[in-house]
Amino acid sequence: MMYKTFYLQTDKQTLSKGDILFKGIFFYVKNWVIVVTFLMILLFLLKAFNIANTEYFKYNLDEKLGFRHHLLHFFFITVVLYPMIEELTFRLGTNLKKLNVIISLSFLLLVFIDRYVGYNYFDALQYKLPICIAFALLLYCIPQKYFQIEKKWKKGLAVYAITILFALMHITNYPFHLLYLPVYCLLVLPQFIMGVTFVYFRLNLGFLYGYGFHALINLIAFCLTLLKFIPQ
Repeated sequence: MMYKTFYLQTDKQTLSKGDILFKGIFFYVKNWVIVVTFLMILLFLLKAFNIANTEYFKYNLDEKLGFRHHLLHFFFITVVLYPMIEELTFRLGTNLKKLNVIISLSFLLLVFIDRYVGYNYFDALQYKLPICIAFALLLYCIPQKYFQIEKKWKKGLAVYAITILFALMHITNYPFHLLYLPVYCLLVLPQFIMGVTFVYFRLNLGFLYGYGFHALINLIAFCLTLLKFIPQ
C-alpha cells in the first residue's frame, strides 16, 4: 500500500510520470471517498443520537477568509498562496536535504505564529519575517552532521510526523471544543490523505507537481464554496 511507501523515491526510477500521476490520483480519490463516507456516517450518528453538538464540526474557512466580501482575495489565498506556503512548510524538506529542511522549518515557524498567535500571513510582516530569517540563518550555522536525519531516524518516521502535523493543523479551521478533540482528529483524515499524496508527488515528480495538485484540490473546494452563495 502507498501508505507504507509514499515517502520513498523508488517509483520515479521505475514508473513514467503518467503512471506516477495516475497512481497518486487514484490513491487520493479512492481513500478520500472511503474517509468522507465514514465521516458522513459518523456525523449522522452523532446528530441522530444527540451525542454531540454538530455545530462544532462545521468547516468555517470560508467565513474566516471573508469569502462573502472579498472573492478575489479568497481565491488568491486558497488557490495560490496557502498551497504554496503549505508545500514549502510540509513538503519541500521531505527529501531531507539541509537547505530544504531549513526553509521548511522556517516556514513552519511562520505558520505556527499565524495559526496559534492569531495573526494572518500578511499581518505584522515587519516582525515575523526578521524572526523567520534569523531562525533560518541560525539553522544554517548548525553543522551538516546534525542534518543527517535519514541516518539518525528512519526517513519514514520524519515524513509521517510532518504529514500528521499537516493534517492536525487543519483542526484550527473548526470551532474548537476540547471535549470533541477525538472527533476533530478524525475530521482531518482527508488532509492526512492529501499530505500523503502531496509527499508522493513531491518526492517522485518534484515540488511543483505536489504544489499543482494541492492548488487543484483547493480550486475545486473554492468552486464548491462559491456554489453555496449562488442564489437559488
